[in-house]
Amino acid sequence: MFACPTTKFRFYSVIWTILIMASPLLAQTGMQQAFCEFGVGVASNPQLTLESNPMVMLSRRAGVHGSQRAQGVGIRWMTFGEQTKFSNSDVPSLSRLGGLIQVDKSLSSAVRTGVDAAVERGVGLEQDWRGREAWRAFERTLWQGTWWLELFDKGRTGRMTVQRGGAAYSSSRGYSRGTFGFGAELEIPAYCRVRGKLGLDKVGQSRTQHAGAFMFSLNHRQQNFLDWNTGEGALPAFDFLRADAVSIREMDAANRMWLTTEFAAGYGFPVFRGLQSGVQFAYSVRQDAGVESHDSQASEAQIWFETEQSQWNLRGTASYSKQQMANQQIFGENGWAAYAFDVWHLEARGEFRIATDWRLFAAFGARGFDSEALPVGWYQRSSWRAISAETGVVWTRSNESRWERRHAQLLRLPTKAPEFIP
Repeated sequence: MFACPTTKFRFYSVIWTILIMASPLLAQTGMQQAFCEFGVGVASNPQLTLESNPMVMLSRRAGVHGSQRAQGVGIRWMTFGEQTKFSNSDVPSLSRLGGLIQVDKSLSSAVRTGVDAAVERGVGLEQDWRGREAWRAFERTLWQGTWWLELFDKGRTGRMTVQRGGAAYSSSRGYSRGTFGFGAELEIPAYCRVRGKLGLDKVGQSRTQHAGAFMFSLNHRQQNFLDWNTGEGALPAFDFLRADAVSIREMDAANRMWLTTEFAAGYGFPVFRGLQSGVQFAYSVRQDAGVESHDSQASEAQIWFETEQSQWNLRGTASYSKQQMANQQIFGENGWAAYAFDVWHLEARGEFRIATDWRLFAAFGARGFDSEALPVGWYQRSSWRAISAETGVVWTRSNESRWERRHAQLLRLPTKAPEFIP
């Protein structure tokens, strides 16, 4: 384990702070919900390699989450478990097991603060930067703590966050690290004029209506790697067949450190007949403070939607990003060039109620990586595709009465477990 006593003390301090803030809720009863999901489907290239061999996939997901509020203090908690297996024995199973707790307190009508804590253990895919930059399954433990402060003023919302997290890998060739980050967010509502039947502007409180919201954010994160130093990994070189393309110097340099700054701007459209949607554009810069070999610049565009219906529901996201690593080179059809690539991702899920606590679901996902690099040399930087589709059944149960669950106006999708890489 990478965590030192000081890090453990800080993590336990966050837990004690949450318990103290949540003490007024111990005698309260809030909303609790449990869900269990079983699915079967087909996946092509789930290991994100150059091979696209289809295979059967089986997935299981379960979780319990709840929330309650009393005396100006709110608490939200969740435990979850996920596992995905594949018929091809060469493809490792992916799993997640963890939980989170969020506590907030209203200091006044215009100020609210809170702390969040999350921990997760499992097996997930990450790029192996030491080796061929191919995707590889790592067994790891992730944790993250966040303090935040929200300010409200005439419909506008501002938020400041400070985060501390870390990752511990079971493999000695993993990427154990500690992280620190901070950021700020701003949400500004938009309004439009309302006209009457004769085309004239209305007066009074009905003269305007909500027309969505603009969102801006600025975040900075520092990653201090604990078992990956500047003497390891692929060296930037024009000759991709060099014998020293992978360095064996492991004890003569300091640990690596990445600094990442991201700015994002988006717009959330007003709800239209139960449809929520929005767009977001982001630009990020990553600085490899140790070697500069992994310096990069990336721009991303994303669109998302989610419905609010009583018998069925849909949600989906689509993103496209362009990234360039100026200090890296690739060998393509036109010879050597700077390393640049595109990444796109599609994800959609739909559910249909068949009984009070039972639903059918269908999910689809696709992911792609495009670059001009030829499949030669040490690096794995050529284009690939990954597609998956599954269907199954979902069981949910909450502490609401049977009549309330049967006549619910909105079909709640099971809360999605957070995905974070500290």
